[in-house]
Amino acid sequence: TCARIQELSSQVGKSPLMFQSLYLLCFYNIIIAEHRAAKGLIEQMFECAGQDELLKNLAHYFFGWLMFTMGEFKTATTHLDKMIEFYDPAKHSTMAFSYVQDPGITCMAFSACVHWCLGYPEQAEKRMQQAVTLAEKLGHPFTLVSILAIEGLMNILRREVQGAFHSADKIVPLCEEKGFRLFLAVGIFKRGWAMTQEGEVQGRIALLKQALDGYL
Repeated sequence: TCARIQELSSQVGKSPLMFQSLYLLCFYNIIIAEHRAAKGLIEQMFECAGQDELLKNLAHYFFGWLMFTMGEFKTATTHLDKMIEFYDPAKHSTMAFSYVQDPGITCMAFSACVHWCLGYPEQAEKRMQQAVTLAEKLGHPFTLVSILAIEGLMNILRREVQGAFHSADKIVPLCEEKGFRLFLAVGIFKRGWAMTQEGEVQGRIALLKQALDGYL
């Protein structure tokens, strides 16, 4: 299916439609940790974007996200910051409906994790709170659950057990209501991680397995 999408999009040449196809393919490849494929798609996104500022910054968003997942935190910051500087909530709040989730708010959340990994906890906390607040105001459930999932990740990075519980308690019911199966697995995992940190190891193996099965 992915190969077919690439084949069809290449037939229309450089256009918003081709960029949209590359965007969705890249989103999928980052999710499944196909980093090399994602990097190649991002290079095509930059080429397709040309001088379009929005499209260029969407490519920076993906490159920053990819670099974060690969542990290249300084490079990630450079690219995430470009999208954050470009993003205006008042002007760009409809992007979530065209690009799966709001890319500006998502960049803020990933940037918070990057700041934590680089040793800037205060900046990390401030940026994450900004992302959560904007996501709650946006009225786009998939963006909100995405940001809550990244917030939960930062709680795990900081070994904040109660914070992980809090994130999971918001993620799971929202995903059950909206049918977001992937993020439901993410929420279950965060709850399982928090429970194991409190010493409930044996009874939570099944919970973690459930999360893994849901993700796969």
